[in-house]
Amino acid sequence: MEISSAEESDDIFRLPDRIAKSKNKKRRQSTNRKANKQIQEKHYSSTYPAYTPTYYNILFINRKTTIEELVAIREQIQKTSIFTLDTESTTVRYQPNIPTLIQVQVCTSAPSTIIILEAQHLPTQQQQEFQLIQKIFDDILQPSNKIFSWGGIIELNNFIQFGLFDERQINSPENRDLQQEFKLHWDRNYPHETNPGDGTCKCRNCFGIGHKPLISLQDVVAFQLNEYLNKEFTCENFMTGLDPKLVINMNTNEYNHRKKLSQYASNDCDSIFKIISSMNLVDEETRTQTTSNQLVIETIVHDDIEIEVEQPSIQHSENPLTTDERRRIHNRSRTLHQRQMAYKHEIFIRNIDHRYPVRQMKITLKSMGIEITQVNPLISNKTNERILRVGLKQPNNLEEYEEQTEGLFSTRSYHRNCHKFNKQRRRNHREHRNEYRDEHGNEHGNEHRNEHRNEPHRRNQHEHRHNQQHRQNHREHRNDQQQQSNYWRY
Repeated sequence: MEISSAEESDDIFRLPDRIAKSKNKKRRQSTNRKANKQIQEKHYSSTYPAYTPTYYNILFINRKTTIEELVAIREQIQKTSIFTLDTESTTVRYQPNIPTLIQVQVCTSAPSTIIILEAQHLPTQQQQEFQLIQKIFDDILQPSNKIFSWGGIIELNNFIQFGLFDERQINSPENRDLQQEFKLHWDRNYPHETNPGDGTCKCRNCFGIGHKPLISLQDVVAFQLNEYLNKEFTCENFMTGLDPKLVINMNTNEYNHRKKLSQYASNDCDSIFKIISSMNLVDEETRTQTTSNQLVIETIVHDDIEIEVEQPSIQHSENPLTTDERRRIHNRSRTLHQRQMAYKHEIFIRNIDHRYPVRQMKITLKSMGIEITQVNPLISNKTNERILRVGLKQPNNLEEYEEQTEGLFSTRSYHRNCHKFNKQRRRNHREHRNEYRDEHGNEHGNEHRNEHRNEPHRRNQHEHRHNQQHRQNHREHRNDQQQQSNYWRY
């Protein structure tokens, strides 16, 4: 094993001393595991080249995923019956791990598709998007499909709580645990040799992992593919939202970190796919279905009229969409498309005051010469900061607009201009009142006056006494005020 620097070498070789000094048994075991992990990572990184992934596309599923994107993902899934699956959880100290990600690779001809479902950022169960996600997992977990995973598909048991699938769908005989299969494959094809021909024995004991009850994916990638699969992000926080659409105004460091986490999660699925390809567990004929099924799906989803089509023989189309579901999907997709076009070019104004009316903000932006399409006030889930999302008609002068609108609708700006808003509000109220009087008030007043002029004796006695009492109270109040003013004058 090669050590790149003296400091790293000292850190690794000091670990046994720290293990021996630890009195707590659990802490000693934990430190021992960490030490072995560091030594193994250093050994593989210095011995093998970095892992080279296949050509794949990454698609995210979360609350920001549109209906059109979900329909396209479902079409990709129905092209094949071979999948690889892996999950990621976020570790919390002294608490059970939080299920976070489900990675599914759709094993088709290059480029393949890797779907990353972010379980902590799903839409609500009442939304149409959630129902489409359920249909996606119905297609993946069909009994006729072959799903390869490392450690068994029982990893999905922790995700049943989200309502995407149930335990019955997970327990399928076609789901294969590649970890157990490769262990048997290794022991059967590479027994221990006393005098190997090439000078190196390839059994598990001689490879250095014979003491492990379960071999890791990193070990198999190093043995079978002669590559180093990086596992340094195993204990990272995957709940931050890997999809850039989930975070507003990311800086470069945050974007690069999320990109590394996405590649790490995707490479786990992709390495399983490369292993089953090297073992010849699947062939091209079973991996790729015909494209006629995809054409039937497109006709069902995108047409608004009801047509009769011949259902394909595979079990993916057992639950076709109804007419109402297709209509809702079409309307929703058009709404989202219009919204995307409205915010194709956008800027964000931070720290806006909640007392600013949206109408006044539009008037202010237009008075500054900014051509806007729509504005939408937002509230951050983490910081409760109020942000105004402004859609622009033209992409020109974005930086200039951001400088002009910085602090434009803040609390300080509201206090400075609140008297203008109140004055304008009163002016608008007077104008509206005068318009109403001009249209309705004069006609009603003339009719009322003519009625009393023609019939002056219809006023009852109670109303007459009430008016007299009111005038008497008014005179008394006026006299009291005059007396008080005379008293203070002298």
